[in-house]
This record gives sequence, structure tokens and C-alpha cells, in this order.
Amino acid sequence: MKKCLNILSLSLICLTVAVACTRGPELHLFRASEIEMTPTMDLDIDTYWDYQFEIDGDETYDWRKEWYYGWDNTDLNLFGPIGYTKPESFNIRRYHKHNTWDSHTTVYKDNGWSGKHFRATYDFGFWDILIWNENTAPVQGLIIDENTNPDAVTGYTNQVVLTTRSAGRIVYQPEELFSGYMTNIEITPEYKGFERKILEGESTPVWYRKTDIMLRPYTYIYLTQLILKHNNGKIAGVDGSARLSGLARSVCLNTGISSSDDISVGYDVRLKNACDMEGESVDIVGGRLLCFGMCNLNPNMVDTKSPLVKNLVRASDHSRHYIDLQMQFNNGIDSTFVFDVTDQLRERYKGGVLTIIIDMDTVAVPSRGNGSAFDAVVLDYQDGGTHEFEM
Repeated sequence: MKKCLNILSLSLICLTVAVACTRGPELHLFRASEIEMTPTMDLDIDTYWDYQFEIDGDETYDWRKEWYYGWDNTDLNLFGPIGYTKPESFNIRRYHKHNTWDSHTTVYKDNGWSGKHFRATYDFGFWDILIWNENTAPVQGLIIDENTNPDAVTGYTNQVVLTTRSAGRIVYQPEELFSGYMTNIEITPEYKGFERKILEGESTPVWYRKTDIMLRPYTYIYLTQLILKHNNGKIAGVDGSARLSGLARSVCLNTGISSSDDISVGYDVRLKNACDMEGESVDIVGGRLLCFGMCNLNPNMVDTKSPLVKNLVRASDHSRHYIDLQMQFNNGIDSTFVFDVTDQLRERYKGGVLTIIIDMDTVAVPSRGNGSAFDAVVLDYQDGGTHEFEM
């Protein structure tokens, strides 16, 4: 499949008037000849997850080879598409500065841009331009904060009421977030870097300049699957939710770097019976998670082919990563399972498949001791675990 990280082309133009006065350059967003701008943006996870793993030698990561859960119409209706979807509209912020080091004190806001062309007037000086997709979800988890610090626009989600001893603070999933940022675009009275041109549909020549800006994902997709071998009905169901811990609470739209405070993100899961795993029939608890990724990292700036990539990711990430979920045994007892997926997540630092495999022949059905309906099965937490799963 062809990689479709779309490029939004910014064109700065300036109209000159015949009476010794000059209008500042204007901005156009339009489709470059080699880019399809309808829809505005597309992103293919087949090419975005371009990791290089040493599996039988150097091999490019192919998530489909290790994804056994699948994605049927029920998953589509419950959880939505498995990959990224095309944004319908965008928000644009233009920051005017007199010097390259100035803060963003003068800002021009344009919300809900959804066309191929965007026009605006520009004064001489320096300009920073920030673009992100507008969130149109009916119920929104993602919050954009551009008031606390205009130099660092932040995306984050709120904490849910529920907390667990294994997951700690839990926040809502964000919606898909894509952003692009350009800095210090200089416009001089001599129109350095501009050309004189009559744009389509116009009769007056303008000063014209073309600059490319790429929007990248700042929320990352993780596909999780808990594979139950030899289950034979021992696990009868799940409560429909899971949590992944050690993830960033927020992300800076200007830099793409995630925050240092770690939280857990809750997401939905579903149990499927009799799935095929290389000819073996297994039961799988699967789900799709959106998050800001690991702390202190912009995954888009990491070179997937660099031999130092593992050291870089490990140096940025100071948290362990656990998936916890509640499952019900066939005797009606609910148990919480917790799994360490730190190594997998660090390898798949901008999304991918996280796989856990349990041989259910090794897991005893818990008894209802002292009338309790809850018997935790956890990974040796400080307050005491009853079973350890090493993935």
C-alpha cells in the first residue's frame, strides 16, 4: 500500500497596489500538483509503522503477520476503523513576530478550514504557522490548550473517575490528532524568496512563495491482543475494558514531544472465540487504543533505521508499561490480569501490535474464598500479587 502522508502546501503572497502603498503577503493553502488534497489527509499504518526488527535477519515490520484478532464488522461498529481516518477540517494559527526569538503575542486564528485554499494578509517580519485537525467528534475527549502558553499549544485528555491499584490515574482516550508547525517564515520589503505571479481566478499579479508543511500524527494507535491458548471455556467473558499504563498525559503540538507525567489510558476490548493463529484455534481478547505515546518523546523524529533507536527510546521512557483487564472465569469469579508489555511498546514507539499469549492450562480457576467475588491475578505489585506473568 502506498504511503499517503499528505502535504499541505502553504503559499505566501503579497498584493501590490498602484498608489505607493503595499499590502502584506497573503497565505494560500492549496494542493500541490503531486498531492491529492481531496480528502485533505490520509495516513496508512502499513507504511507509517516502518520499524526495522531483526527477525530472521533484517526485516521491515509487518503488523498483519502478527495480528490474529482481525477486525470484523462488529469491531468496526464498536471501535471504529482499525487505522487512521481523514480529518475533515483544520485549525490554523499564524503568529507574527518582529524577531525570530519573540514569543507568540500576536496571533491570528482561523478555525474550521476545510477547503483547498486559504487566504490571509501578512505583514513584514517573521511568521510561525501551526496547523492541526479540528476535532468534530460528538463526545470529545481531546482538549486543546492554547491559552496557558501560546508558544506551546498542548493537547490532553481529562481523568476518568475510575482508578485501579494496577493502573493508577486513568484518562480518556484522545481522538486522532495530526499537526504541522513551521517557524520563522521571513517576509521582507524586498520580497526575498517570492516570485511575481497571477494566481488562478485573479487578475492582479501578486508576490508568491511556496513552502511545504507536513502534518504528522501525534496520537498513536496500539492494537492489543491477549491470546488464550487451551482456554476451552475457562475464561467465559470480559468486562469490555482494559488499560495501558506508563503513557504520556499530553503532547505539545508545536514540537510533537509528549509530556513527562505518565498515566494510564482506558480503552475497549472484546473477546472472540475460535480465532485462527497459524492453524491453531485460540480465543483472543482484542482492542484498539489511541494515546499520546510514551513520555518525553516525539516518535516521528526517531529514525527507525538508526542502530541507536533502542537507546534513544529507552532513555526517554522512564515508565514500565502494563496492560490490565478484568476477565470472568467459568465459575462466575471476576479476576484482574496484569501483563508487562514494556519491551514490546518500546520497540513499537509510534504504534503497532502488542501481543500477550497465555497457556490457560497453567492458570488455575480461582475459588470463591470467604465469599469474595474478586480474586486478583496480578504481576507482583508492591501490595502483593498472586500470580506473575512474564511476557
